[in-house]
Amino acid sequence: MNEPSARPLPFCKPFKPVLDVLITLAAWTYFTAGFVFFYSPFYAWAAFFSKDGERSFQRLNHIFFSGFFRLLGLITPGLSFRISDDVRAIHSSVIVS
Repeated sequence: MNEPSARPLPFCKPFKPVLDVLITLAAWTYFTAGFVFFYSPFYAWAAFFSKDGERSFQRLNHIFFSGFFRLLGLITPGLSFRISDDVRAIHSSVIVS
């Protein structure tokens, strides 16, 4: 199975609603403020100064979304990602499941 699986930790159960809100806020903060204040200057630089803009944008997207999934893995109790080798072998693609 290639879907993330979350196994709630026993000590988190009473605080789950608060934890869910905090995790959601952290994810939204990464996507909005993190992009605007940290990543957008790099995208602007790539748009104006990169000789190979498409490759630069793909690399920046890779870094941005890898950081997002690392953040989720760190702050979400029990979250793990199981990705098959077949899917890992696909490059320069967006996979929606």
